[in-house]
Amino acid sequence: MNLLNQPKNTSLLIISSIIVGVIITVIFSALIFLPYIDLTNADKFDVLTLPREKIISIQAINMIGFFIVPPILFALFSKNDFITTFNLDKVLRYKTYVLAALIAVTLFPILINLQYWVSELPLSDAIKEGAEAQQALSEKIMGIFLNHPGIENLLLMILIIGIGAGLTEELFFRGLLMPWIEKLTGNAWLSIILSGSIFSLFHSSFYQFLPITVVGILFGYLYHKTKDLKLNIFIHALYNSLQVVLNYLHENKIIQSDIEEIKSVPILLWIVCLILVAFLTYKLIEDHEHISHTS
Repeated sequence: MNLLNQPKNTSLLIISSIIVGVIITVIFSALIFLPYIDLTNADKFDVLTLPREKIISIQAINMIGFFIVPPILFALFSKNDFITTFNLDKVLRYKTYVLAALIAVTLFPILINLQYWVSELPLSDAIKEGAEAQQALSEKIMGIFLNHPGIENLLLMILIIGIGAGLTEELFFRGLLMPWIEKLTGNAWLSIILSGSIFSLFHSSFYQFLPITVVGILFGYLYHKTKDLKLNIFIHALYNSLQVVLNYLHENKIIQSDIEEIKSVPILLWIVCLILVAFLTYKLIEDHEHISHTS
């Protein structure tokens, strides 16, 4: 964060903002699904049985309530400008965003193998069953969102799942949560790791916990070094949007390949991509440091 007016109690303000966001999320989500609940058999209610547009609305409400409302309230009640508080005022540079786009693309093979290796661990049957149920639920939700023909739906899903998730999650996890943890602990690396882990927990996937944590740590490190949240949002949104496009094309039988069915990639490709991401990250940070020294 970049505060001109330091709140008297930053922690209390952040916690209060998060609580308000949760309350808003719960209330507005309840207003959507309560008309569809049979009160005599409420324990068997399944959100996924709601009409598609209602599920999409709940997704949007969750993003706004959980991840947008707290940063807005924090900036408002700390009497700080929202744009400068969350470092959204950096100048856009073509070279920087080309490097960022390459990072987003190169992450795919790395995360695919990390998830595969976790799934191959000698885990108990109970853990495996739970993890596979989580994965099946995630794929079912993605199918509900994307298995709907029309360019309008594709654009809507890019807006919500791609750009929306990238924007809101970066604002909350890197813009609000990570600096707060650093302020509490006095340790930048601890704040990067903890915020990345919490970011992964919010995705509720056992098999993807390690891959998403790795991404969260990468995003945290980038933000720590560049103090440019727009850069994080761009990488996150582009990565999500590419997933949306590929899943949409498969769900609507435009392409045969299903990225969800790719279990692993050759180890040589994985190593090359890992080196590329490390190099691109280094160049991105170097580029920002050069700008800082010359400005």
